[in-house]
Amino acid sequence: MTEANTELEQLRAFTFGMQAAFIGTLGALIRTHPNPEALALMLQNYRQREQAYLENKPLPEHVLDSFQQMWARVDMEIQHTLKERQPQPPSLG
Repeated sequence: MTEANTELEQLRAFTFGMQAAFIGTLGALIRTHPNPEALALMLQNYRQREQAYLENKPLPEHVLDSFQQMWARVDMEIQHTLKERQPQPPSLG
């Protein structure tokens, strides 16, 4: 493996580790938020704002793809939390 490939692999590993730590931290904050519905709306507003910002910058297309993939992970955490907080029907029995 060349030095450039080694550096690229190290950067990928570092980025993946940062992403995992960020999602874990954000997931904990989402799950403990007193009003996850309001949080979901605010995060949606911020996602739209940041996406518009990125779309108006001369960046490679993969930057926007990466942004959207990350937000999909955040949205999964939000949706899971909202589902968990829904009242459960009484069990029959």
